[in-house]
Amino acid sequence: MSRREAGGRIREGCGLGVIEAPLSAVRGVIDAAADFDQFMPRVLESDVEAVSPGVYLNRQVLDMPFPVEDRRYTVRVETGAVETGAGSGWRARWTYVEGSGNVRESKGSWTLIPLDSQRTVVVYRLLTDPGGRLPAWIVDFTAPRALRRVLASVRERVLGRK
Repeated sequence: MSRREAGGRIREGCGLGVIEAPLSAVRGVIDAAADFDQFMPRVLESDVEAVSPGVYLNRQVLDMPFPVEDRRYTVRVETGAVETGAGSGWRARWTYVEGSGNVRESKGSWTLIPLDSQRTVVVYRLLTDPGGRLPAWIVDFTAPRALRRVLASVRERVLGRK
């Protein structure tokens, strides 16, 4: 699923899935951004700097396919409880730190909703404009596959397979 913001060059993508694990286990993987280089697709480096409780800066380097230059950027991440309509959940939202790298934009969120004590609904929203000479249609074309790969990587990590 995707949508284009008014005046936006790139579509925002949204992935949805269920992971057969408690919310706390899924949160433990998503909230450990310093480990993203161990299991997230294309992430070469991922460092975290705490700002305040529930807020941190996450610097990442992404391995891009030839001939695109690797992407470097920092996002500001805010985490906390969220009321979901299905009970208390958890959310991590991030926004691009202007001038921190060689992308135009990166923002998104993870929202975790307990389906029951052993299953978690995961909603992953992402709008990333890698900038450079990549046409918007290429970014929009590849985004759905990238969303699926990220969700699958999180699921595998939570379930201990990666």
